[in-house]
Amino acid sequence: MTADKRTALGCIAIAFLLASVCAWSQDAPKALPKDAVIPFDLVNNKILVQAFVGKTGPLWFIVDSGDKYAMVDIETAKSAGVEFGEDMPMHGGGSGAPARMVSSGSFRIVGLDNFTQPLFAAMPLAQLGRGIGHSIDGIIGYNFLSQFVTEIDYQKKQLILHDKGSFQYRGKGESLPIQVNQFGHFSIPAKVKLDASRIRDVSLIVDLGHPGALTLHTSFVNHERLLEAQAKTIAWLGAHGAGGEKLGGRVGRIPEVDLGSFKVNDPVITFAQVEDGPLASTQTQGTLGADILKRFRLFLDYGHQRLILEPTSELAEPFEYDMSGLHLMESDHTGFEVDEISDHSAAEDAGIRAGDILVAIDGKPAKDLTLGEVKEMFRQEKQYVVTVERGQTRKDVQLKLRRLI
Repeated sequence: MTADKRTALGCIAIAFLLASVCAWSQDAPKALPKDAVIPFDLVNNKILVQAFVGKTGPLWFIVDSGDKYAMVDIETAKSAGVEFGEDMPMHGGGSGAPARMVSSGSFRIVGLDNFTQPLFAAMPLAQLGRGIGHSIDGIIGYNFLSQFVTEIDYQKKQLILHDKGSFQYRGKGESLPIQVNQFGHFSIPAKVKLDASRIRDVSLIVDLGHPGALTLHTSFVNHERLLEAQAKTIAWLGAHGAGGEKLGGRVGRIPEVDLGSFKVNDPVITFAQVEDGPLASTQTQGTLGADILKRFRLFLDYGHQRLILEPTSELAEPFEYDMSGLHLMESDHTGFEVDEISDHSAAEDAGIRAGDILVAIDGKPAKDLTLGEVKEMFRQEKQYVVTVERGQTRKDVQLKLRRLI
């Protein structure tokens, strides 16, 4: 094990929503002969690209600026013949999920010819896949993204990788300065309007892998007494650390987030209540996620320490949140497992319980729907007849959706 890898053991902090890790540097790639256009799938606001591990693939990797280096699912790694080194403890988001260092193994992205990078570690990612309704074989972050100027076009679902040595921006977007910390996370300056009388200058980590709009960190939430001031919040469902423990927090809204001259109105905000890990950071005040980022075309330019934002037509679209009170996971059965339920919600009113299996909506089998489609359906004020399986029995219940925040 190298000295750099030993150093990395002490600073790993991986959570399934907000993966954040530290690693060793990579060799710079050769200049790109032309821009590489990589198509992606957007699943639960996460960017998924296809990749190979050795000769195994195509596989699905999350592109996540909240991660520093390449992780691979441990079962995928075994089947691909990846060689392991020592066990790797993980701290911060969880209390110690099993993981291994990778001593020999690499990945390459489909559509990016003649470019590979080594894998750093392997950990179980199956639970992450269940939570978003898609198989996940790996995660790539800073050590990959920093080799290029990365253009992210959410509307076309494309990553355009520009040669960082020759790239010149000629668009009309707005450039924000970035600061990169030792973990590969980058932050931008912003303003948050907390209420009619309070506007605060903040530093926000930009995390492509965070599906929400903005999570305010525990210390900032407590210092500003934000939960005391919030008239309406609900429990933060579905947030778990790498060890499986639930991450505490509430979900509500604030009036405005300003990114340069761009105003994001009435976004849905998570108010973290955790004691350690990235969301307990006192160096930054929040983590900006894809529900805001996807309203822009992004140019991530580490070499010039800038993030360029070009607004799209989606910038003015309202923010909606789940109206069912259900947090669902993919199930081995023919539907979706109810993982958690919000108090005083439509799901609670309908008598649905944790552990139930949702097998049909308005008579349509759940197996014919993706988890993403169901989540989108449950963000609208509608009423559905939901078929629920509990043990050996099934019953139909009325699920009347309503805004919870």
